[in-house]
Order: sequence, then structure tokens, then C-alpha cells
Amino acid sequence: MAHGIGLSLAHRPFVPVFTPTDISNLALWLKYDTGVTSENDETSAAGDIDDNDRIKQWDDQSGNNNHAVQQTQADMPRFESDDNSIKFANRAKFLDLTSDLGIANDFTCIIHINWITINEQALMGHSALDLWRIQDNTNFRVKISDSTQSNWIEATDTILAEVWYILTLTRSGGAGNLTVHVDGGAYSDKEWDAAEGATDTDTFSISNIGSAADDTTPLNAYVKDVLIYNGTALSKAQRTDMYNYINSQTAAG
Repeated sequence: MAHGIGLSLAHRPFVPVFTPTDISNLALWLKYDTGVTSENDETSAAGDIDDNDRIKQWDDQSGNNNHAVQQTQADMPRFESDDNSIKFANRAKFLDLTSDLGIANDFTCIIHINWITINEQALMGHSALDLWRIQDNTNFRVKISDSTQSNWIEATDTILAEVWYILTLTRSGGAGNLTVHVDGGAYSDKEWDAAEGATDTDTFSISNIGSAADDTTPLNAYVKDVLIYNGTALSKAQRTDMYNYINSQTAAG
């Protein structure tokens, strides 16, 4: 009988485990508690980074070696040992990508974030004309290659400090349809300001994580994951897979 049970288990269908690399065109993956190096060359792999240590590099896990780095000590984010997140504190910390990203077609940008304070802070960007930022606790703003603004403003729903959110910015289709989704806190994959109907087909340049450009509207927040897909706009099902993956990884950590 035991042998029969073993055969039954052996014939159960294999259920693959989702990872972000399962979705095509992954251009950047700064993964939670992975590939992080302090200014003292302590690493997340060795587990010897101490609380509040300055971080000089966060390795890209996409396979593109587009690491996020900071050589100026005063601009280095810090390690938060309570949950192994990266603290972009005091509105003066950011990381530079090794190679600038220029995204001409569909894309998806994802960040797992917890704000300390919320006040006109850039999640990522390249200049005052290429950025994704939060304006206030109801409004996200995107500029792509020029001064034209796309704003997603909710009348009553708000983003709160000290709450973890997974934010997703996508562009899809020939018209360059832009959407922002929020998952976390009171929201489950909520399309922020669904009536916005924003479009932009220009090339989106990204060279900074945690600011629009060097020392320009930097974050004051904790970050666990950053992912960018250059050529893929995630579907609802893919976003759900991503939320489940990110939350399971950080819970395990």
C-alpha cells in the first residue's frame, strides 16, 4: 500500500514556481536582501551587514549586470536590519544604474516601498523631464522625455506612510497607454485614478533609483524590490503573480 501511495504522489502534476524571470524582457531586478554590498564590503549573502550601514551597491539579478551603485558616501542609502530593506532616508539618498535605460515601447516599472514621509518624491528617473514620482498622498506623476505631465489623482483614496505598497507603472499598446496600480494596505491591485487615460509614446529614460536625477526630489522611504521590464506590460494575472512572489519572498526573509 505504501508503494501505491508513492506512485500516486509521483504522478501528481508539477506546479512551477513563479519568479520574475518567467516574464520576458526583464531589464532590471534589484531583489530583496540579495546582492547588497555595504561601503565596508559586507554583503547580504554573508549576512554581515549591520543596521544603518551605508550601501554602495545593489546587484542587478536580471542577468544584465545593470547594478545600482553609489560612490558618494553622503548619498548612500542605508541598511535597515529590522526587515533587511534599503532605507533611502533624509531626502538625500539614491542609486545610479550602471547603464541608463532607454525604453521606447511597452514597459513595466515595479517598486516595493514604504514611505517615511510623502512629499514630491521620485521613485526613479533620469532628469526633470523623465521621472515617476509621488506628488502627495493622492497623486502620482510621470513625465516621459518632455515637460508633459501625466497625473493620477484620487479624490478620497490615499497612500499612507509606514505602510508597504507594491506600485506598478505600465505602458502598453501603440498609443502608449499608461496605468498605475497599487497593491498593499487597503488596496488590492487598485488602478489608481482609472479615469486618467494617460498616454505617452516617447522614450522613457531611467538612470536613477530613489530620485529623478542626482539629488533631485529624492525619496524618504524604505525599498525592498525594484523591477523594470523593457518591452512587456504586465497583465493583471502577471501582476498578481508578482505580488504573491514579492510578498512571499519578504515574508520568508
